[in-house]
Amino acid sequence: MRHFWGPAICILTVLIPSVSSNAQSQVTDFRGTWTFKSGANPYRISTLVITQSVSKLEVVETSQPDKQKKQRVLTYNLDGRGESNLAIDGSRELVSRTLWKEDTLLVVFPNVSQRPGQKSERHDQWMLSKDGKTLTITIITETTKPSIDASTIPLPIPRPTPDPYKRFQFVEKRVFQKQK
Repeated sequence: MRHFWGPAICILTVLIPSVSSNAQSQVTDFRGTWTFKSGANPYRISTLVITQSVSKLEVVETSQPDKQKKQRVLTYNLDGRGESNLAIDGSRELVSRTLWKEDTLLVVFPNVSQRPGQKSERHDQWMLSKDGKTLTITIITETTKPSIDASTIPLPIPRPTPDPYKRFQFVEKRVFQKQK
């Protein structure tokens, strides 16, 4: 019995670190060229070309909002330190923070609103289908607006709520198919 435990402990000390390092290194792989399939697409995004490393996800997004084709490069730091990318219309920089939540990539934009008195937070959830051929990006925007003062608007309208701020949530889904 005494001879059995020595080799068993040696084998376990070799196997346990390799199993845990494999579990940590397995993240969802978004690499590839993706074409728009369905969902909300106000800027007419046609393709995403994604490259990915351990610390960074780079997306070359091709859209055609007008008759002219446009491309922009988006960089997401996968270590949670944050990033800044140009808005799709080129008008401003959007600050975000990217992190993993199990096998879902979560990009959080803390304040995307440009209106005074309005707070708007956006969460983009990137998920792959089990077969890895479909990328779904769910965009959840939660906006908090001050309530409207009833004295400034002609009647009939409902009275203001006791809560001075109202929350509105918008959900959009964009589905992309992987090209071969």
